[in-house]
Amino acid sequence: SNFDKLRPHLVEFQSNSCFYCNNKFTNETAHVDHVLPWSLTSNDGVTNLVAADLKCNINKSNHLPIYDHVLRAVTRPESEIDSIAKIANLASLRKVTINTANGIYRTTAAGEMLWMAYKDEFEPHEEKPIIL
Repeated sequence: SNFDKLRPHLVEFQSNSCFYCNNKFTNETAHVDHVLPWSLTSNDGVTNLVAADLKCNINKSNHLPIYDHVLRAVTRPESEIDSIAKIANLASLRKVTINTANGIYRTTAAGEMLWMAYKDEFEPHEEKPIIL
C-alpha cells in the first residue's frame, strides 16, 4: 500500500520518534496515524499523516486530538512533506488539512475532551486561533 511506502520516510523525517510521545521506534514497529481522525475526515494527505508508536496510535483511536498536535502536523516544513508525498505517490493536501482542521475546531463545543497523550490523557477544548 501507499502507507507502506510512506512509513519509512515519515519515520526517518521524525528521527525514529513517535509524533505524539517522542518514544523511539523502528520502521517495523511504527504505525501511520491520521492526526485528524479518519472517522471525521477521510483525509489521506501526508500533511494529516504522522508516524506513531502502537500505544499512542491505539489509545488515540478516533479521538480528536488537542489543537497543538494538529498545529505541529500542518506546520512541518512543506517542501519536505511534499517530497515525502511524492515518493509515496500520495498528495500532501496541506490546504485541505488546514481548512478541515479549522472547520472541525471551530464547530467543536468548548469543554469537549480532546486526546492529548497516552494513556487516556484528555484536556477540554478551548477556542484557539485559526491556523493560517
